Amino acid sequence: MHTYLFVLSPPYCGSTVLWRLLATSPAVSAHPLEGQSLPSVKHIMRDKPWNPHKAFPWAEIRQHWEQVWDMSSPILLEKSPPNIVRALEIERVFQPSYFVAMMRDPYAFCEGRRRRHKKSDISLSAKFWVRCATYQLRNIEQLKNIMHFRYEDLAERPLEVRTQLLDFLPQLQEIDITRSFRARSIQGRAEQKIRNYNQEKIDRLSVGDIRAINAILKQHDHLMAFFQYEYLEPTIGQSARRLKSTAVANALATIKRSKKLGARLLNPRH
Repeated sequence: MHTYLFVLSPPYCGSTVLWRLLATSPAVSAHPLEGQSLPSVKHIMRDKPWNPHKAFPWAEIRQHWEQVWDMSSPILLEKSPPNIVRALEIERVFQPSYFVAMMRDPYAFCEGRRRRHKKSDISLSAKFWVRCATYQLRNIEQLKNIMHFRYEDLAERPLEVRTQLLDFLPQLQEIDITRSFRARSIQGRAEQKIRNYNQEKIDRLSVGDIRAINAILKQHDHLMAFFQYEYLEPTIGQSARRLKSTAVANALATIKRSKKLGARLLNPRH
């Protein structure tokens, strides 16, 4: 019998690194992409993926996923961020199922989401964090087999998280925290060791950004307390860090554009 293992994490929270870390286990088969992006189910799972009222045909989705997994592996791993809102449905169809839930500092999350959604107001990102945290809390309280930790725990204490994961699901046998993993971060997409990028992201927030985020978060103190996050206060120091971070980011972007231009000049297409 197979064991189904699901990573439950909002986007922009390091879930790709966690997913690839779990896939280093010799007992695990992982899809080459997020399950929601596989061609056979993309038309289903990418249509209003964050709408919890939209019914998904999970038995059909499982059949398509099992055509891609290596079914000789005892653990079948999946990671699609919108699964957060449907974890209870997933549990009913995939048996036995285990879940690893992760959240990230809301300020770092808001910076990352806004950077990917150029036209998005920072308040919308804060509201999205609250929405994800609300579902994640429900999952932690109601799912039968679930463990949870924060992105910061994984990034700063990977050995401790590794031990927790192996205790939670001994079938994993082993996972390799020394590996580099290809994932997208504030520094771009590259092979990276596990590390905490929060400060670089928070440094890009303005005093106004922090005030706007706090206006949303302070309506949900219970979520901040449960996931053990502290409020940031807007300060003059934050403004200085943002100026420095913006200057560095602009300089790096200029260097990147120059390298691309140089490559095109050296290798013109005919």
